Amino acid sequence: MLSCEGRPTGLGDAFAHYSRIYQTLHLLQFLADAGYRRMIGTQLNVQEARHRPARRIAFGDRLSGDRVGVAWAVSGG
Repeated sequence: MLSCEGRPTGLGDAFAHYSRIYQTLHLLQFLADAGYRRMIGTQLNVQEARHRPARRIAFGDRLSGDRVGVAWAVSGG
């Protein structure tokens, strides 16, 4: 059990501290290492590309970028 009556137990507190340490190390590595930033950017681009078809199906022409593209294609400019 990680909490009791709304207060974290010793184990829950240890997990919270570990999480803060991990987040701090991740942030410091992100700021210091350009290769790490590129790797994360690449992963985000891949994830975005995977979601693009579903977004087009779900939202269609309601996306602001799609309206601009459609208007541009229709006007020929």
